[in-house]
Amino acid sequence: MKLVVINDKLIGQSLAIPIYNTNGILYMNKGLVLDIAGIGRIKKMGISTLYIEDGNNECALQEVISPVNKIKYIKLLNEEFNKIKVSKIPNYDTFYTVAKGLIESVNLSENAFLFNNIGKMDDKLNLAIHTIDVAILTLMVGVHKKYDLTKLVNLCISALLHDVGKLFVNGDDHVKLGYKIAKSNSMFSPTVTVTIAQHHERHDGKGFPDKMKGDKIYEFSKIVAICDEYANCASNEEGYLPLEIMEKLLAETNSRFDPAIYDDFKGSVYCYPNGLRVQLTNGLSGTVIMQNKNFPLRPLIQIDTKPNKEYLNLMKELSIQISNVLIEA
Repeated sequence: MKLVVINDKLIGQSLAIPIYNTNGILYMNKGLVLDIAGIGRIKKMGISTLYIEDGNNECALQEVISPVNKIKYIKLLNEEFNKIKVSKIPNYDTFYTVAKGLIESVNLSENAFLFNNIGKMDDKLNLAIHTIDVAILTLMVGVHKKYDLTKLVNLCISALLHDVGKLFVNGDDHVKLGYKIAKSNSMFSPTVTVTIAQHHERHDGKGFPDKMKGDKIYEFSKIVAICDEYANCASNEEGYLPLEIMEKLLAETNSRFDPAIYDDFKGSVYCYPNGLRVQLTNGLSGTVIMQNKNFPLRPLIQIDTKPNKEYLNLMKELSIQISNVLIEA
C-alpha cells in the first residue's frame, strides 16, 4: 500500500484502509475501487490523504488509535461539550475518563501513524475531532519525554480542554473564557488551567493573551501549542503530509515554538510514515516500509527494483538521505 494525496488520478485505484464516518459506520471498505463520485465524497468528508493498494504487502502500517476507539471518545467528548454549553461547568470525571481511555488505547510504537480515515459528517463534531487529535499528539510527546501517568493524564486533559472557550466565542477571547470555564471546577489541576490560559502564547513573546515569553510559558502549554498547529495542518484540505507540516513548524521555531519542544515533537512524530513513496539522494526511489525507533528521519526503504526486492536501511547508510516525497497516484 502507499500513501497519496487525494486527487482525480486515483480513479480505478483500490482503498487499502477503510473509511468511517463520525457515527461509527463503515463508509467505504478496504478494496473499494474509487471512481470520480467516490473521490468527491471523500473530499467533502475532509479527508485529504489516502492509503491505496499498490501490490506491496511489505508495509508495516499500524494506526495510533483504532477508528472504533477514536469515534467512541469523540462522541463522549462532544456530549460533554454540549453539556458545558448549558452549564458552563466541565465535568472532571468525563475528561479524566477520556484521557485515561486514550492513554490506555493509543498505539505509540514507531510504526504507528495518526491517519485520518474518519470523515466529518457533522460539523457539530469538528471541535471534538480536532481536540481528540491534539490530545493524542500531546500523549505522543509526553511518552517521548517519559512523563509519569499523573503528568500524562493532566497533559491530556489540558489538551482536551484547550479550546473549550470556542463553545461560546471565536477569536482571541476563547482563551480567557476557556480558562474561566476550567477554573469553575476545582477538581482540575492548576497545570490544566494554566495550560489553557497560555496555549496561544509564543516563544518570542508575541502571542496572546499576556504576551508571555520563553521560559515563562508553562511546558504543557508549549506542547499543546505545537500539537494544536500540527493537527490544524493535518486536517487542512490542501492535504499536507507529515514532513511538510514539520517543515512549517521548524520555520516557526524560535519565534512561535520553543526549540526544545520542537525537538521533542520531532522525536515523537515520524516524518515519513510507512507507505510513503520517497526519492533518495543516491537517485533511487522507493517506499517507506518500517521506522527506526527514535530516528524519524531514517526509516527502512523498499527500493523500486524489479523483479527482485531490494531494501535500504537509512540507519546503516548514513551518507544517503531522503531528498523528496513522491505523492503521485
